[in-house]
Amino acid sequence: MDEICIVQISDTHVRMPDRLLKNNFDSNYALKRAIEIINAENYTIDCLLITGDLVEEGIEDEYVHLKQILNHLNRKIPVLFCLGNHDDIDAFSRVFLDRFPQTLNKSSIVDINSLDTKAELSYCIDFQISKLIVLNSSVKDEAWGKISSDALDWLEKILSNSVSDTNILALHHPPVRCFSEVMDNISLKNPDELEELLLFHKNVQLIICGHVHRSIFTSFAGSQIVFCPSAVFQYPIFMKRGNSVPTGEQPGFHVHIFKKKLGWSTHLRLIT
Repeated sequence: MDEICIVQISDTHVRMPDRLLKNNFDSNYALKRAIEIINAENYTIDCLLITGDLVEEGIEDEYVHLKQILNHLNRKIPVLFCLGNHDDIDAFSRVFLDRFPQTLNKSSIVDINSLDTKAELSYCIDFQISKLIVLNSSVKDEAWGKISSDALDWLEKILSNSVSDTNILALHHPPVRCFSEVMDNISLKNPDELEELLLFHKNVQLIICGHVHRSIFTSFAGSQIVFCPSAVFQYPIFMKRGNSVPTGEQPGFHVHIFKKKLGWSTHLRLIT
């Protein structure tokens, strides 16, 4: 295996049928349209990763509807999940853990390496030439994120045992500022602890996150970090408190491609 392709969708905010997001956006249709685009792509996709805020209110019926929408995805593509501040791990588990991580085990391409229950929904997918490490940063009933001590200990073990130096780390809350007054106030609360681990091991090449509803490319702890846009709507650059009206920008998602001799590259795919 010399190449990996991970499609990342973020901040889908699925609602109950016929309910709009912020009284204006049809988040359910947006995800359906993204799936139509993914199904029509002419390249091999190893997995679809949804990086948090899967649903809007974190209730079980929304996860049921999300599951129904995802049933339209090409069944050859495994679906991976990362929880965000709008999610509820208990409601998610009741709906999805009947086939997750079982879904992964059915794939000949993706094998689950570790699902750590103490670290909640943190797990590692071993692609042999690189690892996808999904790290839980959601904190129940809080908009900001934090990586628990259990999750940090688990991450330390994963990084210590990795023979690859081109790993990809995914989490919902960004560990670095994006200069949005609103979003920086509800970002990751303990980025220094994550930074210390990454700088010590130096084997994570790409970090991907969501939460901010913008496509942003920057760096953190010696790695490239990419913020995925929302599949539904985008927030303004330099968003101020009291002025968080969504922009009219096109929603989208990211396609992350790994080539053995070149490393990771990220491509923005607009949802039209």
